[in-house]
Amino acid sequence: MFGGTIHRIRLQDGGTHYFNQINGRYFDLTSAQFFPRNTINYEPNTLIDRAYCGSNQDTQNRFQLLQNNIATFIKKLKGNFPYAPFSVASICNSCINNTGKFAAYRKKPCLCPFEETEKCFDGNPYFIFAKKSNSSILLFSKFNVPFQALSTYQFTVNLLKQELLRAIHELQPQENGYLQARYGAIEEKRAVYDIENILFYNLGTANFNHLATNGVRFSKVDEKEILQLQKKYDIPKEYAHFYEYSIINSFSEEKGVFLAQWENIPLKCTGLNPAVVWSAVKMNEDRVSVFHDNYCENGYSFALSITIEKPKNVPFKLMTAQKPLLDGLICAFHDSEFTEEEKTEFAALLQCESSLFDSSLGFLGAPKGKYLQKYHNSKSIRWNPADHLCNRVTLSVIEGESWNISGKVFSTAKCPVCKKGNPAKILWGYP
Repeated sequence: MFGGTIHRIRLQDGGTHYFNQINGRYFDLTSAQFFPRNTINYEPNTLIDRAYCGSNQDTQNRFQLLQNNIATFIKKLKGNFPYAPFSVASICNSCINNTGKFAAYRKKPCLCPFEETEKCFDGNPYFIFAKKSNSSILLFSKFNVPFQALSTYQFTVNLLKQELLRAIHELQPQENGYLQARYGAIEEKRAVYDIENILFYNLGTANFNHLATNGVRFSKVDEKEILQLQKKYDIPKEYAHFYEYSIINSFSEEKGVFLAQWENIPLKCTGLNPAVVWSAVKMNEDRVSVFHDNYCENGYSFALSITIEKPKNVPFKLMTAQKPLLDGLICAFHDSEFTEEEKTEFAALLQCESSLFDSSLGFLGAPKGKYLQKYHNSKSIRWNPADHLCNRVTLSVIEGESWNISGKVFSTAKCPVCKKGNPAKILWGYP
């Protein structure tokens, strides 16, 4: 369908792996099965006759089905889909003549918006890697990666997800290093989103565990900074979504007004889940110092800095645990009015005392709806923290004798006068 040749390599386990070469470049659409990706050596390899691959009737039938489906999909999308394959397949003369790398587009009009060859981003009009190395990734795209894409957009979203994960797998962890991740977007209608979902959960949290053995910091990027970065890297405005992943040596000091802090809350950790963290905080309220109440009810944003102490030599996958950890922790700091019937029912499901729902902890105020909800006609619980207001999280892992968590909550609200710096004091009742 796209020309090229078929090649085969022998794997260390004795198996074989096939991939393509088009215009002198290798394309391996199933490389995600290998982790990390840089363990694959594509040379030396064996050139395989196409007739050999088609000699098996089952293989030929599956190839024909795939080819027909792709042709139908492209035909259906062409002309009326904003991210359709080949809809922006126009590149500059220098790219067309660059060792045949973009020969597939030789017959297209030369209307590339970029002057530098590398800015044609290998023929993908949906995203641009402004920087990609073994220590840092900067990516601009026309959309983000959702948890589950609509079928109409699935092909395009998967392209972005695959390339982003490929770059993430090529990041090299450091013995004493930390993972830093950031995301932001410029949108006409301000979107509400959970930053940990965009950066990790939607891509698969397991893909980041090897990079965050010591800790991770992730945060939202404001529109002003994205505009500055677009200007710095000469990125068109339509690439309004910004991703950054990097390996750093240390975290900068957190700034902001203290909302609360706690120390050495013990966890009965046989595997973190929201209920374990929530109940641990509720049963140790005396270890939590609160400085401001009902904070989130004003729609103000906040940041978390958390230190997790784990027993020595005990494996711990921080990135897999971070979402249930945050859900349980933020819900423990919320305040919701439950009926006696709800308290009894939730206590039975969580296997805890109903008195925990009468907690005095609630400085983050009440979220939209109650922080604990029951799925319709189900015995499972839905955790509903206002984590969309959390725009920065720092998680550090240290070794000790047992499982404990310590941490602080900061205000990241901007000054209502200048709209820039963090307020030195929270002024309730400001008009």
